[in-house]
Amino acid sequence: MNNQRIEQFDSLRGIAAFIVIFHHCLISFPIFLDAYYHEKTTNFFINFLSSTVFHVFWSGHESVILFFVLSGFVLSLPFLNGNHQPYKQYIIKRFTRIYLPYLTSILFSVILYTLIKPISIIGLSEWFNGMWSNPISFKLIISHLLMIGSETHNWNTVTWSLVHEMRISIIFPIIIMLVLNFNWRKVIIFSVLITFLFAITFFNISRVIPIGSLGFLFRNFGETIHYSLFFIFGAMLAKYRLTLLKVYNKDKNSLFKIIILVLALILYTIEWTFDGIGYLKYSGSDFQQFFMTMVLNVSISIGTSILFVFVFA
Repeated sequence: MNNQRIEQFDSLRGIAAFIVIFHHCLISFPIFLDAYYHEKTTNFFINFLSSTVFHVFWSGHESVILFFVLSGFVLSLPFLNGNHQPYKQYIIKRFTRIYLPYLTSILFSVILYTLIKPISIIGLSEWFNGMWSNPISFKLIISHLLMIGSETHNWNTVTWSLVHEMRISIIFPIIIMLVLNFNWRKVIIFSVLITFLFAITFFNISRVIPIGSLGFLFRNFGETIHYSLFFIFGAMLAKYRLTLLKVYNKDKNSLFKIIILVLALILYTIEWTFDGIGYLKYSGSDFQQFFMTMVLNVSISIGTSILFVFVFA
């Protein structure tokens, strides 16, 4: 382990990436998609995998939150160690790392779409058949080139997270200044309040704007503001990593550590261990869905942060 690379997190990243793949494979089938939307099934095995902590094995969305926290952790290390690059070099590096692979994946998807001319496949879920369901248009091309976030599911469903990652990367040097100059209490309280306030404000603006595309843009940027909170959590973990490591190693009580680890897993899979809460995320009013998603994501990020300490230790 050195200042710039933590091998334990490489392992964690690999496991999370595999879980995302496994998650997408499962929800390609209607019965797993129903379980994902908290629809009741009569299949005991699927209910067991869905409505318990064992959902961790196909926790796709949770893994994305983990990636956001991890990005905040890794991006903050050069700033914390005093060897960060000038902004121009930093943003070129982030652009190369995120936008170019993103663009390549979109281009590859468009080429395959043109060659295969896909049709719906009977027996697979509406989520699966929703991909490549809309024809190529100038509007979609511009939307993807500018990373507006519109219809990412149509061409490459996983790129929605890269849209937010690129936007947050642009402003991350401002975020890290907040982390560097204030203690953890002030940063957490301020960042939670501000991100919730702005995300909800943007969401409400999107509901009253009559122009659909503009309304979507406000809502999508509101989501970016919300996801920036998890980059802040990652940066806070990086700042206090040695302190947290000392606290972890100081307590020799294995039972206490096991209890904390179980708590982390419950927080990480809270949407599934408390199924009624998760149900509102998809079946409540529009505002309930948006607000509940934010609350659940914060819980996931707290569970992730605890898991990071265990991994780091």
